[in-house]
Amino acid sequence: MNHSRLKYLTIILLVFFLAGTFFYSYFNRENDILPSTERRFPVMGTICCFRLTGESGTSAEKLKEAADAVQDTFYRIEKICNIFDEKSALSRINLALKNSSPAECAEEELWKILLEARFFYEYTEGAFDVTIAPLMRLWGFHRKKALLPSSVEIASVKKNTGLDKCIFDERKKMISSRKGYFPQFDLGGIAKGYALDKAAETAAEYGIRRGLLDLGGNLRTLELPPGRKKKNHLIGIRDPRGGHKSIEKIKMPNNMSMATSGNYERYVVIDNIRYTHILDGRTGYPVSGMLSVTVLTPRGVYSDALSTSIFILGESFAEKVYKDFPGSSILLFREENGVLIRKSWGIFSIKK
Repeated sequence: MNHSRLKYLTIILLVFFLAGTFFYSYFNRENDILPSTERRFPVMGTICCFRLTGESGTSAEKLKEAADAVQDTFYRIEKICNIFDEKSALSRINLALKNSSPAECAEEELWKILLEARFFYEYTEGAFDVTIAPLMRLWGFHRKKALLPSSVEIASVKKNTGLDKCIFDERKKMISSRKGYFPQFDLGGIAKGYALDKAAETAAEYGIRRGLLDLGGNLRTLELPPGRKKKNHLIGIRDPRGGHKSIEKIKMPNNMSMATSGNYERYVVIDNIRYTHILDGRTGYPVSGMLSVTVLTPRGVYSDALSTSIFILGESFAEKVYKDFPGSSILLFREENGVLIRKSWGIFSIKK
C-alpha cells in the first residue's frame, strides 16, 4: 500500500471514529453525570426531601449554596406559619385577634398566604377555611384527645370560625375581627404548597432549574437532566386504603406541583371510629366517605388548597376545578358501601 492510500485510509478511519464518538455521546447523554445534591430534614410537621441538579461545570460550592438557600426557604415559611410557636408571625396575629385587637401583618409572605386563603374561602363558599384552629383543637388534632365533641360544643366553637369574621385592610396590611368574634388561623391546608413554590423560585435564583422537591408528599417538579429518554417524572400515587404501596403511577410533567389530601395520615380514633383531620369549615365536622384527592396544577399553593377543597366538596366540585383551573388534573378515591370508587380528570384519565 503506497503512502497516499495509507494516508487516505487513515483519514477515513479517523472520520468514522469521530462520528461514532459523536453519535455515541449524543444518544447516551442521559448517562452524563451532572453535579447534584440531595437533602432530607424535618420541617413543617413532616419530612422534606429534595434533589437539585446543576449544569455541567457547576461547582460543588455553588450547588451547596443553592441547597442551603432552598432549605432555608422551607425553614422561613415554617417559622412564619407555625401556630405552635408563640413567637411566630401567625401566632402573633392569632393572639391579637383573640384579644379583639387589629393585627398588623409585618411578614409579606404571610400576607400573601392569607390573601390566597381568602380567595379559596370565597371560591369554595366557606368549605376551605383557615380559621378552623379552634375546631382542630376541639377534635383533638392539635393535641390528641379521645373524646367525641358534642354538637353543642361544635356549635359553640364554630361561632368564631369563618374567614368572613375577619376584615382585611389591604392598604395597611392589617387584619381585624368583626365585633364579638375571635377567629384563629391554621394554615395547614395551604402553607406547604406556598413553601414549595417559594423553594422552586429560590432554586431558580441560583441558576438551578433541574430537580425534584418533596414536602411530605406535596411535590414540585423542576426539569429533568438533558437527553433523558423519559421526559416526565414517574410518580407513585399512594394507595388510600393503607400501607405504603402505590395504587398507580403517573408521568408528572416538569415545573408542576402535586398535592394529596387523604384520610390515612392524620386522624384521631374515638370509640373505635377513625376521624380524618380534614374538617368541613361549614359544618365543623370531619369529612367522611372520601379517601384521597390528588391535584396537579402549575402552582403548589393551588394544588394544596384545591386537594383539600375537593376532599370536602366531592366530585361535582372537582369538575368545576378542572374547568376553572387550566392545566389542572385530578384523581379522586372514595368509598361507597365498601367499594373503592375512582374518578379522574386530566392526565390521570389518560389510558396507560
